[in-house]
Amino acid sequence: MEDYLAAVLAGESGNFQSEEALKAMAVVARTYAARFRGRHKAENFDFCDTTHCQDLHLSAVTDRQRSAAEATEGELLWFQGSPAGTYYHQNCGGTTAAASEIWPDVKTNYLQVHTDPYCLRSEHARWESRISKADLQSALLKAGVQLPTGWQSFQVESRSRSGRVQLGY
Repeated sequence: MEDYLAAVLAGESGNFQSEEALKAMAVVARTYAARFRGRHKAENFDFCDTTHCQDLHLSAVTDRQRSAAEATEGELLWFQGSPAGTYYHQNCGGTTAAASEIWPDVKTNYLQVHTDPYCLRSEHARWESRISKADLQSALLKAGVQLPTGWQSFQVESRSRSGRVQLGY
């Protein structure tokens, strides 16, 4: 587990400056692995090596990452008798979403909307994306959204409590 965890830290911890932050990330990543073990059971393995599971960089492990994994060996975050769902992200844009906004069946009181001023310090703090009409149409159709013939624009109709687009037309 600790070798796996050091490789996750190599992929997920970016340029963490603080040793304590790296240790905290080790606990979060270990808890995630314990909670979601077997995520790819149908394919006969536990986790993939992308951000779908945890970004794993086996060949990039440093002594610092290995040390953080070893210093926190066996430590997990718990909620109501089970390893917690420790979802994490690179940047929240200044406000985290409640888990239920993303996954309606996940109802946990520790994964709620809240502002996060630390995300705003990142160079990636402002979220903006441009997409061609053809690419948007293709993505919406793949998601099962039926578009009216001859549509010309897309408007945000409602947003979630965290400010993310919830419904558009």
